[in-house]
Amino acid sequence: MAGNVPKIRFPGFTEPWEQRKLGELAEIVSGGTPATSNPEYWDGTINWYTPAEISEARYVYGSQKKITEVGLNNSSAKI
Repeated sequence: MAGNVPKIRFPGFTEPWEQRKLGELAEIVSGGTPATSNPEYWDGTINWYTPAEISEARYVYGSQKKITEVGLNNSSAKI
């Protein structure tokens, strides 16, 4: 178990790391993409991850594409 304890920790966290599947921690949904033909929906500040961006990634810090609040409100996407 010693191999699962990271050298850098947040205060108060002392247990070994536990590997989990993303679906155990969050609800994964699809089909909510705002219309790509509408420029008002894109180039905003809300991260928009595609399956290709996260498929084999261990960590993600920001998406390649971003949507606007208008794009979020005019799609079935959820935060």
